[in-house]
Amino acid sequence: MRPPFHRTGSEFAISGNSHTGHVWRKASDGKWRPLTSHYFWDNNYGATIVCRNLKYGTGIRTKTRRPQNQENFDTETGYRRCAHGNKSIMQCRKHGGPNQNDKSAQAHVKCSGVYEKEYPTGEYNPHYGFIVNKDFYIISRLGSGKYIDYLGRNLVLKTQNGRSSQKWYFHQ
Repeated sequence: MRPPFHRTGSEFAISGNSHTGHVWRKASDGKWRPLTSHYFWDNNYGATIVCRNLKYGTGIRTKTRRPQNQENFDTETGYRRCAHGNKSIMQCRKHGGPNQNDKSAQAHVKCSGVYEKEYPTGEYNPHYGFIVNKDFYIISRLGSGKYIDYLGRNLVLKTQNGRSSQKWYFHQ
């Protein structure tokens, strides 16, 4: 019998507590099935895909088996090893499977952080208040000896003052 879900996304759910648990995937037929851990355990990329679907920032896989599992694994995914750049579990490389004889090998993840949506070029980002990767212009009435510059990743106003300068930062 499936334990209750403690966090559910559009494709994945976890049973355990609010941020750690065994992974379930919603198949194309709408049924929730356990996700096998074979190959999934090889790195944390798959765990991050699962956790981002659950609105967390990142995830790590744990090697926690679920011996009481009696359900068959999701056959659409099979064995998947994810890599950097994979955005969904179905983009991860498939290695056959799943082995329905080792049902205790259900994927288990620990999620943390808050997921921030990646905004495509040209889309408005409400967190920063501007369109991502678009040119913008500053109209200024700075007096003489004042200028705008970069300091690391920050845009700052500077005033020449001998060898040093005074800095003002823009915060949004």
